[in-house]
This record gives sequence, structure tokens and C-alpha cells, in this order.
Amino acid sequence: MRLAAATLALVALAAIGGSGSARAGFPASQQRLVLISEEIGFPVPALVLANGKLFPFGLPLGVRGSVAISPDGTQAAMVETVSFFPGESLPALFVAGLVGGGDELHVGKVTGRTAWSPDGTKLAFAGNNSGNWDIYVVGLAAGAVPIDLTPASPAADLEPRWSPDGTKIAFQSDRTRNVDVYTMNPDGSAVTDLTGDPARDSLGDWSPDSQRLVFTSTRSGNGDLYLTSRDGGSATRLTSDDGADTHAAWSPDGSTIAYSSNLDGDDDAYRIAPDGSGADRITDNESEDLVQDWQPLRDLFAPKVHALPGKSVRGRPLVFRFTISESSGRAEVDLGYQYSGGGGTTVINASQTFEGLRSGHVYRFTLPAGATRGVPARLRFCIQATDSSANTSKRSCAAYRVLPKPKKKR
Repeated sequence: MRLAAATLALVALAAIGGSGSARAGFPASQQRLVLISEEIGFPVPALVLANGKLFPFGLPLGVRGSVAISPDGTQAAMVETVSFFPGESLPALFVAGLVGGGDELHVGKVTGRTAWSPDGTKLAFAGNNSGNWDIYVVGLAAGAVPIDLTPASPAADLEPRWSPDGTKIAFQSDRTRNVDVYTMNPDGSAVTDLTGDPARDSLGDWSPDSQRLVFTSTRSGNGDLYLTSRDGGSATRLTSDDGADTHAAWSPDGSTIAYSSNLDGDDDAYRIAPDGSGADRITDNESEDLVQDWQPLRDLFAPKVHALPGKSVRGRPLVFRFTISESSGRAEVDLGYQYSGGGGTTVINASQTFEGLRSGHVYRFTLPAGATRGVPARLRFCIQATDSSANTSKRSCAAYRVLPKPKKKR
């Protein structure tokens, strides 16, 4: 199934029209936390921006859905668990840009979070195509066939995480009738039980230097975070509270481990340093906020747009002109205007992805002729652009005139 850019923009528009807010933003400018959040009304992926606001993207996934961000920070692998399209077979795995469209990967049954290879060309995922859950790897090229890395295990092998150095894939498994954290080579060889504890040990994430892993364990009674080395051995307790601390994700710069905790009844996002210091709450609301991943920011600069005054003749297409400066050459442009009449207010919002952008070139955002129906002779429109890394420009607005139709000559 192909996801159109307009479909993916449905929730992204919420970030422009009135996004939710986290309790605090992140001081690190080169990374953003990724949640599945219900704060805007339904569970969707969202970036936590530096100002603490949430930037929703993608499509509604459900609280059992998942998101993993590509190494270049511009794409998301999303597992959808609630129906958004008629006739869907769920769960479904999609790969899409943070702006623009995407495609479904037809890999059969999937569950949990996927993991990108460090070069961004493959995904590891938990699939059930043989009667039990195994770890698979599939390339992103057209026609790629998933490869089962754990076919000999009758257990539930879940939650793969590719090490940043590319040498290992970690996962959790109940193959010893108890859930432990394991690692293996990317070809499925050298499977090693790292935790081997009678408690339930659920995988969180790798450290960015690939030397340690963070995981959730019930060995202390609740569900606290622990750290262990990539070779296993003794584990160090990181959190100790009355909630279940889950969904741990290690920041790209190594300074922060984000996680979700149900300490106050619902899951909120928290953070803590790997040495146990600086524990802090990120979100504080009555909805679910489930930590998923981090977005590494390779592009730190937002586009710059400038709306230009324009005009058209009533009954003909509306053509809104603007200039844009964006180093990546690609951006999703949002157009908006509103007017009053007929006893109410009409609000128009539209989105379009522009490729091959050039500074100084005048671009046109065209709406069909029918869009002039009911429009006043003068209005004010605004343009805003978001690049592939979800950096959003300031709004730029300009005047627009709709001229009357020329009278026919007798």
C-alpha cells in the first residue's frame, strides 16, 4: 500500500495548528526524542522539539504500535496496529519520510519495534511467518525477501535492536522459558544470553558506542532499568521507583536514556543519565506517552519561506506564489487561509511536497478553480515549510486578490 504525502500530513498539520506540549525540551540540539503520544487525541508518533512542543507525524498507530527512526533522521519505520485504511491487514509495517509519502513493506505478521541497520539499507523486525515469533532482516530495495535469523528457536524472539557499530543484533527471547536479553551476529550466528536471570529482562536499547545495553528487569520487584555490557555479566541498576520503567531509548550523543514509566497511573516520558544522575520528567499529562526512539539531527536549519502577493480571476485556479530556501532541496509546504461569510468561517489548509528546490526561484501552489467559490475579493494567505528532518520554517503571509470575471462583450 502506498501512503500519499497528503495522508501523512493529516497528523503533521496538528503540529502547526496547535501541538501538544511536553514538560521540558531537550538542550541537545542534534537529537530529538520520539514518542507515541495520545496527547492530541489518538496515538501517533511525535517528535519532542527543543521548545517542548510535540510535532506529530506519520499516521495513527495505536499504543501497541511502534516507531524507529532511520540513521539519517529523515525516515520512520512504523508498525500500525489500528485500522486507518479500509481492508487493512494488521499489524502492518510502513516505511515513510517524516514528511512526504511512504510504502508498506509486505513482510507478514509483525510486532514490536523494528531496527534500522546502521547504513539505513535494512530493517530487523519480529515476524511470525512460521508459527512462532522470529527475528527477520529485510532489505529496503524493491522485491527484497525477509531472511529468518532465528528459525531454529521455537520461542518468541522479539524486539530486535541493531548495534550502532553494525556487528550485533540484540533481542529478547523466552527460549529458556524465561525472558532474557540476547545478542547475535547479523547473520543469526553466535547467539548469546546476556542476562540469564530468573526475572523477566526486556530489551531497551544499545549505547551509541555499542558497548552497553539498557533493559527493563523485574528482578527488583517492579520493572526498573538496568545496564549491562555487550558481553553480559553483572548488571547495574539504574532506576528504583514504584512504577514500571519501560521502552528505554539511549540518546545519540550518549548523555541521556529516555524511558516511559507508569509511576502515576499512565505512562509518561522520563529521562536519566547513564550514571543514574539527572532523573527528570519530560511529559506530565493523563494520556499515554510511550518512548520509542531518538531522531539524530543531521540538518539543523529550518527552511526559509517568503510568501508573495498574488491575484487571480474568479472562476479560475488560485495560484499562490512563494520563494523558499532549503539546503536539502526538498520540503513539504503548507498553505492556509480563512475567510468569513454565509454565517460562518471557512478555513482552508493544503499541503504539497516540492522537490529540487532552488533559492530565488518563484514556486506556485495551485488550488483548483472551484476553490474561488465564496472567497472574498481580498484575503491573506500564509505559507510554512517543513524539511525532511522535520525542521519547520516561520510562517510568511501575503495578500491575495480575487478579481471579478471580465464582462462578456455584446
